Amino acid sequence: MIARGSTTEIISQQLYISVHTVRTHIRNTLQKLDAHSRVEAVENARERGILPR
Repeated sequence: MIARGSTTEIISQQLYISVHTVRTHIRNTLQKLDAHSRVEAVENARERGILPR
């Protein structure tokens, strides 16, 4: 969903979870991918083969 450009609020609504939970998951994902932004996380995930190019 991040790679598609969905906002935190949209992700929250689509997954029926709180905005706080989405932010926590995004923060953890950024840390695991050693990224400082959503764009950098998507790039790192594609480089690692986690997401298709």
